[in-house]
Amino acid sequence: MADLCRFILKLEVILNMEWKSLNLSRSISFFMPGLIPGVFSGRNDGCAIFRELFFKNPVGMCVLTHPDFEIKLVNESFSELFSLDREKISGELFAVVWKKCPIRDDFFTALRKDGSVLDFVVLWEFSESLKKEIVISAVFLGKGELKSSSSENNDILITARLKI
Repeated sequence: MADLCRFILKLEVILNMEWKSLNLSRSISFFMPGLIPGVFSGRNDGCAIFRELFFKNPVGMCVLTHPDFEIKLVNESFSELFSLDREKISGELFAVVWKKCPIRDDFFTALRKDGSVLDFVVLWEFSESLKKEIVISAVFLGKGELKSSSSENNDILITARLKI
């Protein structure tokens, strides 16, 4: 899982490189050895690879706009983790997933300060009788490099998974 987190943090840099000159299969295997064997061999269509990587990923992922936290993209794993309908939450504010609370405020304060948050563990209350620990990570996506929150409107990549 740590390899996947490292890959996600490098994803923006990889996506901004020239796809034709990039051996994406080698780059992905460096960050995620053995996670998706052979999926990218012989392919150089960056958009198709990104869609496949994002939407078929077993880790929950969503992209939020900043500063308003609107859900721009969300994969099925993310919506299933939180028992939400992917199509219904697309375009909604992130508050439909994570209601405003002090822990959420701490998470986004750390994100704004440092530009990324790794492995933030939250005890998620699905109901009074069902609580699970969820690990949430986030990073600001900038143009060509990871950026902290500045006056620019950078998107935010959020990942979420159950704590094992």
